Amino acid sequence: AAELNTADQLAVDSVLEDVQARVQAISQMPQEEFDRKYKEFCARERKESLAAVRDDIFQMSVSDKDGRRPLKVFYSKVSINQVAEGWWTVLLDGKPVKALESTDILLLPSEAMAWAVAHEWAEQSGHLNKLLMPMMDIASGSQLVDEFGIEARLEHLITFLRSDNLFYRHAQLREQEARLCDPVCQWFDDFFGVITPRMEGLQSAKVAESTQRKVHQALLELKMNKYQVVALYVIAQYTASIVLATAVVFGGVSVEDALQINRLEEMHGVGSVEGYHDIRDADVTVKVAASLACFKLAQGLSVAQTTVPVHLLREGGRKTPH
Repeated sequence: AAELNTADQLAVDSVLEDVQARVQAISQMPQEEFDRKYKEFCARERKESLAAVRDDIFQMSVSDKDGRRPLKVFYSKVSINQVAEGWWTVLLDGKPVKALESTDILLLPSEAMAWAVAHEWAEQSGHLNKLLMPMMDIASGSQLVDEFGIEARLEHLITFLRSDNLFYRHAQLREQEARLCDPVCQWFDDFFGVITPRMEGLQSAKVAESTQRKVHQALLELKMNKYQVVALYVIAQYTASIVLATAVVFGGVSVEDALQINRLEEMHGVGSVEGYHDIRDADVTVKVAASLACFKLAQGLSVAQTTVPVHLLREGGRKTPH
């Protein structure tokens, strides 16, 4: 087996010492303090787990879960309909579309977003392919999110910060990472007013608690609506990076450069396998680009303006379709 170099061995030893110190501290902790910290930990884990479970609905893999035969395109006309002030639906031959994995009608908070989803339905040919309907997917997932869900996802996003892919550097990729990654990391630091780490080898990137709190508070103060939070969260899931996700939606990096950064180390290690990487990369590109589009289409809408009127979920409104 290959031996660790001196720097990596020191990093491993440091982690082991830290673990041992934490175990000793816990063993010496008064029972009352231990019970309090344990309850706090369980509450935080439940909150983060709930966000992760709910987000499984819009992780862009809905069509992968359906073992049934693909459904044929059954409609001839696609249109949109304003059903209330600030709310639209997509119509297939005059009937409102339901949200994916739901019996509720899909409601869209802007006319532009409604047309974007309608375009995905209009472009379907032969059989429905939900992998080619990312806006529909994001909108369906966003409809389920409430105010608690927004806060839970923003809290969960901070877990990406603790082990963000962009904090780690590869010795053989220094030039490419300096050119591509460093400007994005610097943008993130400037945007949030923080200093984040850059690590090489097996060393763990330790992000200060004060930095995590500052980024979390800044995200809350941006007052993003649920469509924006879901879009940001989906990009973070696909890139394993809150740095890349925030840079994409707030203009710190292009989608093309973000995806190049995301593939950098993997392409260096194994290269591109035809029939796998090319298909996966095309899919990820579509999903990340759609998330950015959703984020922009939802700009200017408050949290209140994106709170779905419950009475419309079943009715679908009665206004004249466009």
